[in-house]
Formats: sequence, C-alpha cells, structure tokens
Amino acid sequence: MKTLRTLFLFLACTSGLFANDAEQRLCAAYQKAHAAKDVTAFLQLVEFDRTTPELTRTQIAEAFKNTLPRRVSAVEVQELSGTERTSYEVAGVTYVTTLPVTKKLKITYSEEGQGATRVTTTTYLLGEKAGACRIVSTMPKK
Repeated sequence: MKTLRTLFLFLACTSGLFANDAEQRLCAAYQKAHAAKDVTAFLQLVEFDRTTPELTRTQIAEAFKNTLPRRVSAVEVQELSGTERTSYEVAGVTYVTTLPVTKKLKITYSEEGQGATRVTTTTYLLGEKAGACRIVSTMPKK
C-alpha cells in the first residue's frame, strides 16, 4: 500500500513535466466546454482566420456537437506522428491550417453506453499563438 501511495504521489508530481501550462489549460478548457455542452466555449479554443469559410466553422461546431453524448475519459496533448495532413485541395483551392501545427489534442471517450457507433477518440491538430495552445482550423492558402 505504501509503495502504491508513493507511486501515485510521484506520478501526480511529475505529470506537469509532460504537459506545459498552455497545454494543461487547453485540456481543462476542452473538458469544461464538453461537460457544459457549450459549443461557444469550444469554438473559442479554435483559431479561425478571417478567411476561414463559414462552412468550415459550421462543420467544426457540428463535429463537437456530435461528441456531446459521449463521456470523455481522457484529454491529452500528444506529439505529432508525422502522418498528419495540414493542407488539402477542394475545387482548385488549397487550404492550409490557420497556425503551424505543433502537436495534437486527443480526446478519448468511454465506450460505455455508445451503442453501435463505437467512436472512441477525436483528434484535433494544435498550434501556438501568443503562448496559448489553439486548435487549428483551415483557411485558403494566401
């Protein structure tokens, strides 16, 4: 029991070494927005550009709304795997992220009560702006 308690204290004290304050704030803000089912609060975590299409804004909001019935079991910032796409082309227009991508936010959901959908994770690409972690959106390449 003493060993388990010591291990727990060690993990609690060192967890901050793996995520900086900006990352921890983003994780907490995401969890708070999800728990409150607050789409507006979630959208405040996303970096939009004035040129971000309204359709993109709507799709991001709808994607978040679709996660609201699920119970979040973990929110964590992770390193990039190197396979993430940061641009795409539609109808001859190239879209790029609103900030350079530096990490990703992974939200894991409890599988309990999900029914047939079985969606277990959502991942958002992250960038940094003014010392804050932001979920990136897309915009037409300038």
